Amino acid sequence: MTKDQYILLFEKYHYGLCTNEEIDILKHYQDAFELKDMQWLDDMGDKTETEASIYTKIEKDLKPAKTAAVRRFPVWYKIIAAAILVFIIAGIYTFIAHQKINQTPVISNVPNKIINDAAPGGNRAILTLANGSIINLDSAQKGIIAKQGNTAITKTADGKIVYNIINASQTSIAYNLLSTPRGGQYQLMLPDGSKVWLNAASSIRYPSEFSGKERNVEVTGEVYFEVAKNPAMPFTVNVNNMTVKVMGTHFNINAYSNEPNIKTTLIEGSIKIGTDKDSAILKPGQQAQISKASPIKVFNNADMDEVLAWKNGFIAFKSADIETIMRQLSRWYDVDVVYNGKISERNFTGEISRNENLSEVLKILQASNIHFKIENKKIIVMP
Repeated sequence: MTKDQYILLFEKYHYGLCTNEEIDILKHYQDAFELKDMQWLDDMGDKTETEASIYTKIEKDLKPAKTAAVRRFPVWYKIIAAAILVFIIAGIYTFIAHQKINQTPVISNVPNKIINDAAPGGNRAILTLANGSIINLDSAQKGIIAKQGNTAITKTADGKIVYNIINASQTSIAYNLLSTPRGGQYQLMLPDGSKVWLNAASSIRYPSEFSGKERNVEVTGEVYFEVAKNPAMPFTVNVNNMTVKVMGTHFNINAYSNEPNIKTTLIEGSIKIGTDKDSAILKPGQQAQISKASPIKVFNNADMDEVLAWKNGFIAFKSADIETIMRQLSRWYDVDVVYNGKISERNFTGEISRNENLSEVLKILQASNIHFKIENKKIIVMP
């Protein structure tokens, strides 16, 4: 471990974000780097006093407790000591925050040195009409962008796509396809009033007008639904070889082809999930997982914060390995991932805004001694 890595890891510990493994690393290296050599303390006032305070914090919090006689101090002494500690911590926090603001956020093969970066994704999608016409929604102006039969397709001022039925029609059904690229997301209101959110690298195929006894759509990738209630016309989502039948409810489907399982999580209402071999009815808070090799598995008390993080503007991972996290970053930042050497097995938990540059996410992982560099829209992961 380098001195810079130790400083970054100690900063993580300072905010209470270290795992037990990382605390053990801090213990192991705390005597290897003398605080008097740390440049980040140069502007902290009384250097000796600052060093002593940091050492005291490490000794107290990281080393095993030792039996010792209790020494009592006068109240005035405790007040002065507390004031000094607050001043020192505030100074360290201000200095670190100032350093962060003035850094150019990039990751390279030199740990903690920043030379490249990737911007976050945004509202990007392609609408393919039934006649084959393609509309780039990034550049489309607000207002009516197309008409199909008795349906007007409108782009709203806040960038959503809305279908409005002008007159009910008995003509043949026209299907549209809304798809997002890597680094894209989009919102859609279907002709029945149902709301749909598409994550990056996802799609939904749907009719420009619902008719008959059912409402049927097909999806890929990750999609969140708030289905308009209509008991006379049940809503069905088809994804791979799975169907989700609902009457009116809120749920999330994660069905990326490079993920090991299709995950369907119910937030509100009730849904029935079925395959050629199995079926299950979900209650709110449950998650169903389907893989090619096993039947439907239903889990209670799904972590809704993690499931809905992408819809709410966050990248979140809970006890996830590096490959799982990299797949998520690849889709949102539109980058490929390459592994250079064997990466140690460990799990990560964290959350960060999807508006941050890629380097800010990688900093969290780099604090655990995994290194990265970014070259030509490619993340290279190194031990």
